[in-house]
Amino acid sequence: MPSPGADLFLGAGRNPPGSWQLSLSAGSRQMLDRICGGDPLTEAVALQGALALLLHRYGAQTIELHTPPLLPQLDSGAGEGAIPFRYHVDETLTGREWLLQAQQIAATTYARPGIATAGHAAAQLRDERVHAPFPEDAGGSIRLTFGEGDGNRYRLDDPDGLLPPAFAARLGGHFDAILEGLAQLDAAIGAIALLDTAEEDRLRALEEGGPSCAAGETLVSLFRRWARTTPEAVALIAPQARAGDDAAMAGGTMRYDVLEREVARIAHHLVDRCGVTAGARVAVAATRSADTVLCFLGALAAGAAILPFDPAAPVALIAEMLEQAQATILLVSPESAELAVAFPHLRTRCPAVEAADWPDAPMPFAHAPGPDDVAALIFTSGSEGKPKAVLLPHSGLANTVADHVARLKVGAGDRCLQFMAPFFDGGLLDIFTPLAGGAALVCPSASTLADPKAFLAFLGETGVTLLTATPAYLSLLDAERLPCLRVVISAAERARAADFRRLAPRCSLFNGYGPTEASINTTLYAAPADFADETVPIGRPSAGKRVSIVDAQNRRLPQGVIGEIAISGTGLAQGYLNDAERTAQRFFIGPEGARTYRTGDLAAWDAHGQLHFIGRRDQQVKIGGRRVELGQIEWAMFEHPSVRDAAVLFDDGRLTAVFVTPGIAGPEAEAMLLAHLETLLPAHMLPADLLAVEKVARTSSGKVDTGALAALARARRTRRAAFRARTPTESALLEIWRAALQIDEIDEDADFFRLGGDSIRMIDAVHAARERGYDIEVADLIDHRTLRALAQALDSRTAGDVAAPAPVDLSLSAAERASLPPGFEHAFPVSGMQALMLRWYDEPDAAAGDVYHCVAHWQLRDTGVREAALVAAARALVRRHPILRTGFAVASPTGRPVQAELAETSFPLHVSDLTDLAEAAQQAAVERIFARARTERFAIEREPAPFARLHLILRSTDRFDVILAAHHAVMDGWSSVLLENDFARFYRDAKEGRLDADAVAAGGSYAEFVAVDLRARQSSSAAAFWRERWRALPESAVASPSAESIMPLFRTREARLDPELVTTLAVHAARQGCTPKAICLSAFLSALSQCLGAAPPIGVVANGRTAQLRDPLGSTGLFWNVVPFLAAGDAIAPAAVQAELEAMAPFEGHPLAAMLAAAGRERLFDLCFNFIQMHHAQTGFGGLEETGFAAVDRFHYGLTLFVDHAPAADPPHGGLRIEYRRDRWSDNAAERLLVGFVEALASIVEPVAAL
Repeated sequence: MPSPGADLFLGAGRNPPGSWQLSLSAGSRQMLDRICGGDPLTEAVALQGALALLLHRYGAQTIELHTPPLLPQLDSGAGEGAIPFRYHVDETLTGREWLLQAQQIAATTYARPGIATAGHAAAQLRDERVHAPFPEDAGGSIRLTFGEGDGNRYRLDDPDGLLPPAFAARLGGHFDAILEGLAQLDAAIGAIALLDTAEEDRLRALEEGGPSCAAGETLVSLFRRWARTTPEAVALIAPQARAGDDAAMAGGTMRYDVLEREVARIAHHLVDRCGVTAGARVAVAATRSADTVLCFLGALAAGAAILPFDPAAPVALIAEMLEQAQATILLVSPESAELAVAFPHLRTRCPAVEAADWPDAPMPFAHAPGPDDVAALIFTSGSEGKPKAVLLPHSGLANTVADHVARLKVGAGDRCLQFMAPFFDGGLLDIFTPLAGGAALVCPSASTLADPKAFLAFLGETGVTLLTATPAYLSLLDAERLPCLRVVISAAERARAADFRRLAPRCSLFNGYGPTEASINTTLYAAPADFADETVPIGRPSAGKRVSIVDAQNRRLPQGVIGEIAISGTGLAQGYLNDAERTAQRFFIGPEGARTYRTGDLAAWDAHGQLHFIGRRDQQVKIGGRRVELGQIEWAMFEHPSVRDAAVLFDDGRLTAVFVTPGIAGPEAEAMLLAHLETLLPAHMLPADLLAVEKVARTSSGKVDTGALAALARARRTRRAAFRARTPTESALLEIWRAALQIDEIDEDADFFRLGGDSIRMIDAVHAARERGYDIEVADLIDHRTLRALAQALDSRTAGDVAAPAPVDLSLSAAERASLPPGFEHAFPVSGMQALMLRWYDEPDAAAGDVYHCVAHWQLRDTGVREAALVAAARALVRRHPILRTGFAVASPTGRPVQAELAETSFPLHVSDLTDLAEAAQQAAVERIFARARTERFAIEREPAPFARLHLILRSTDRFDVILAAHHAVMDGWSSVLLENDFARFYRDAKEGRLDADAVAAGGSYAEFVAVDLRARQSSSAAAFWRERWRALPESAVASPSAESIMPLFRTREARLDPELVTTLAVHAARQGCTPKAICLSAFLSALSQCLGAAPPIGVVANGRTAQLRDPLGSTGLFWNVVPFLAAGDAIAPAAVQAELEAMAPFEGHPLAAMLAAAGRERLFDLCFNFIQMHHAQTGFGGLEETGFAAVDRFHYGLTLFVDHAPAADPPHGGLRIEYRRDRWSDNAAERLLVGFVEALASIVEPVAAL
């Protein structure tokens, strides 16, 4: 079984399920017959051993297969009572040794207590199915069933969609290859060839990127070609012209011939005056500026290798890089000239100021570099601690640049933005691609990139046509407002499919991938204009590159199997500076006999020959698009003389540093270490959390116990004061920070940048705040780094509230619209809770118990009852509330339910005049109507019909009844009260001649709430919050003290709360700072603990009437959600419950349907709690006298407690209702629970009130 969470196959769990009949090859059958001698037990063991070996070759480490027991009487069916067989593969074993080991594993396994091993006949085993599930970590299982038909056939079942499309046939061939290879009993099993010649050839074709570009060229020669071809063309555009030669940057631009002249001047000065020789290392304080471009080209033209670095980095870090590279010259800009003081031993030059006095010189000259010379030393984060330098030759960089020019069709009319920082590898590609294609390089200022509004304006003003950017910046782009932008490349981080779907129709869109060690870009994916996928591939190999997916032994893996990316061909780095050992570890001789680089990145080929990036193999992580080796942070920690032991972990998106400093502890130690790290590490590598401990937890083998440290770090964060929003701005910023930082926990005094914020995440946060209508600049976040301080700053400058959220597209596809029945012209999706209720409604048990089938029966009295007034009121009600005439249909080809507000004439309004019947007959007729309303179910039919019905019954001149039947998917309790109020108002108006039913204004569409629901579903912070909750829930959601098969299946028990207890509950809640809901939920948990021994998970009904709705209290429909609640241990006191409810409140709108889908479970709980408090709504039928009421409203859970609390009513009242399934709860148990709840509630609320 692979390491936790690892998949073996591309798209595991998202691929279509399937079942295939396969056959063993003749060679496999011969091997089995020869080795097993016809004994089915031995054959079963051999098959299992071969399958375990196959899984190992697919990448699994420790393999666990499950098979049914051998004896029929022990077999309880597929998957139940299955016996685990565990294998660990040693590839040095011979085939004979491996089969003997498999036999020993079987014997040992069956020797365990309870497993029969003797007396089983051969025929019995031949009839048994041998299941071989694939790794459970992939999110499901795959079954192989042997022994069917003639004994050669077997069936492969993939019910969970783990296998990639068209993989089944290849798996069968691989299985045969393993079996046939085992026939060579004395050969090592590691030498078995898994792939046949045809598959090897197919993979070779995918791996090949085509011939190299720019053979024999260098970065300098590519630039000079265009300087000579188009000398008067613009080469550089820099609005902030450099401080030196104004004529060279006239108007903020520089021509190619002028650029060549300036480059030659710098190159000759470096050689003639500074003593630079071929291969010397020239350090450049690199910024996005014309100065840096001139320094790069000047040093390269002098035959030197450039060492670009960030001038804002800590001086100690810069010193480390300069010392490793043995740099002899330092080139700076006027802004970084102070570095000359820090490094007095280096000869420092500032060409921007000094070059005007240097003599002109021709190009080229004797020191021009060759293709094999090193062009650049790029420092990346080092896994051994110190940063490491990668040596990149001219040939590799020239090949990558020329390939980009060709693939992207870069030409003289293009303007290419220098987005990537020039001290990273991507910055070299940004700079040299336009200069090698005759285009203009556009240099923005740092302040421009830091401000989203300024960034977008800059793109338009300068006419940028080609942009390479990180996904965070791509999310800002509106291609329609940037008509010049023709090419966009996503790079440095995992591309976002949503951005590709949005931008692909409007520009040429690419996704690039490549490590520094392979000259930056290795693969490129060109998205089609109709891109609609859920993930973005990284594409095919670039020119001159070969990209293989290999296993730990450097063998090719099949298409669709995840492995490590290995790169060979033109462009490989010469290695790591002064580190021959690491160079030998990462560069090896690959499958084609060529020098190859192992990236540590995991990927797989899809069925279309595109590569998909999966993640990292080792400790290396990416933060803000930058590679970070955790070892480098540990190295920096150990540089402090007081640190005796240290470890760094990356958990929940946060860097945490754990360390030991004897004699110094707590906040003092943490502040000391942070100050130290700030001198050695760039900001993006500073840990968000520092934790001083007495001892760093380690395993028995001496390795850092990352699991224990992660648990310790999480516990520490939990104990900190969590941020609680007190204003709308704080609430909005809290959600924005969680999304931008991709974390769930934010402390009261947490610094944005200590939480992992960087320039990219800062852009995300500022952009999101602007989208909500806040007047915010990047400087605000820099100046006000805590959430509360930022909120106060924003509130002090504007009285405006948070802007309305962006609209959500609820439109259906053309195919879906075409599939719908007539009358569904304005269809839109269902909400998450609607979808669940529609599904649960059709379950057999639900149909037997009126589940989610709501019927209300009001018996009313009024003087002078008039049928016409009743009908007019009903018509006005249907017009006012579109939800009453909402129907449902299933759209094809997606099969998802959709809803539409149907015409008013479609609503089923029935009127029965019973005034001529005697009282007994009249009552019998009403009971029949009510019974029919309960049993006449709603269904999705070809002819759409509303999921609500209204029946008016006239009983006399002063009495009438109203029966409303509705599917719960269109009605909640609050809506029922609103309908009562509106019906009474319309009836009075109709009686007095003031009602024009046709003139009643229609209320808001339920589509408004569906949009809110979809936004809540898409909230990553809400999904992360609930993921932590549902992961803590037990696998079995059913909690019941007994089980009986009794009809009717559902039963209800009700009780009224004493008015004094109702009032006291409200008073006590106010005094204790708790809500009545929290107190009642606490009492319910207490009662459950008494009944079941512990408080199980509970579903809590959460109100969804949000301020995002135009009329949150006046809309009708289903506006609630059910969210999981699990008490932490014994924390069921009201204060603890209140704290958890408050923590849940910001995320209560995240649909339960989304949680179930994420968890892959049918249910998360089987108990439900619904606290009903409707004192904000007028109850009753206005001036009408209500003489009787009956209702049926049932949930599908095993047990639901409804608590009705109305302390403001006159008189105060409250009630309890327990509904339960009698196959899970006995009548006695339910009664005990009801009494236990009242007793627990009374014990909390003093004085004790009687029931």
